[in-house]
Order: sequence, then C-alpha cells, then structure tokens
Amino acid sequence: MAEPTKSFAAAFRWVRTQPAIPPTVGRKKTSTRHLRGSRGSGYAFPQWSALTFDEGYVADVGETTMASLVMTLIGADRPGLVKSVAAAVTEHGANWLESRMSHLAGQFAGILRVDVPDDKADSLVHALQQLDQQGLKVIVQTDSGAETPPPIDTLRLELVGNDRPGIVREVSSVLADQKVNVEDFQTECTSAPMTGERLFRAGAQLRLPPGLTREQLQKLLEQIAHDLMVDIHLDPPTQT
Repeated sequence: MAEPTKSFAAAFRWVRTQPAIPPTVGRKKTSTRHLRGSRGSGYAFPQWSALTFDEGYVADVGETTMASLVMTLIGADRPGLVKSVAAAVTEHGANWLESRMSHLAGQFAGILRVDVPDDKADSLVHALQQLDQQGLKVIVQTDSGAETPPPIDTLRLELVGNDRPGIVREVSSVLADQKVNVEDFQTECTSAPMTGERLFRAGAQLRLPPGLTREQLQKLLEQIAHDLMVDIHLDPPTQT
C-alpha cells in the first residue's frame, strides 16, 4: 500500500511500533492493525501503531494495564547484584521507578518499585525469586495503588549526639505518639573529629498530621533531647 499523502498524514501523529508498550498519544482506543478514517474506511499501516482520525484529533494507541510491584532485596554484597535485578526487570517490559539501596555490614539491601504489564507480572516475580540461586533474596509485594494524601507539612529531622542504646526508640516513640509519619530514615555512627568518641547521627523526612506544627513537635523532642544528650533540629525539607 502506498504511503498516505502529506496532507492526509499531517492529520496524524506517527508513532513507530516498539516491542515495549506504546504510549498513549490521544483520546480513543483502536486496534493495533488498522487506521479508521472519519468515514469509517480502513487503512492498514504495517509496522506502525494504530491511530484514529476523528475530526483532526489524534487517538490513543492501545493501552496496557500495568501492575505496580514493590520489592525488598537482601544478600551478601558482590558486584553485579543490581545488574541481575535490572536485567530481569527489563526483560519483562517493566519500568524501574524508584529505589533505595545500600551496603550494610557486608550485606546488600534495598527496596525497589517497578511498573510491569499485568500479563508479565507473575513471570517477573518468578524471575526475581530465581535470583535466590545467586544469593539474592527478593520479596515482592503488589502495590495497592492507593494515593498518598497530600502532606499538611513536611520537615527534615537532623539528630547528632554521643552514641548510646535507646536513641531511636525514644525519638520514634515521640513521633508515633503524635501520628507523625516517617517517610525516610537514615542513621550512621561516626567518630568525633577531636575526641574520637563515637557519634550517632540520624536524618529523617517527616510528614506531619493536621493540627501539629513544627514548633509543637520541636518542643516535644527537646524534652527528650537533654536526657539522651543529643541535639535535634527540625527544618523544612531540602529541595532537590
């Protein structure tokens, strides 16, 4: 079949068919084989995604339902672990969305979220679980898809002080009592520059509930900071 004239083609946005899921480019689903004109005539365009001409609008390329998977990873640290996970994700047409990964005491640990076509979700889970043979344990949970309510206020907590047992327990108890959600939490132990004493540092991203202010939370944390011999500061989150 001859290629459409330029004037006819100008009414369409051409989208080259890829092995991956085609993006949505308009507002109406069609088959992936034919292009339907405004008068109902069919035009076959081999190797091109289906588009529909509807009074000058470009229509949808057929959508595929996606599943969102959240997984945790842990295993003895070695080169190539992330590559193994990424290869399985890519081979199943999934999209790597967000992750947090780190090396801790000789172990590699992380959390990862991906979107994958519904019909490939089970096979991706199976492929990830097979990584256990390479020493990487993967636990997969389906994301509920529930939207996180917009935060009333977000703060960054920074804590530093001499290391001692119970710091995390005391601070987290105050946060839990006030219904504060901890969205990100990182800690480390370092040596003080002059004395060499062991210091405990913590940083957290907090989401405050309605009715709780930064000043109120700071005051509550200061009440335990003296006993713990730590400094605690609350600041607006760093913009990235």
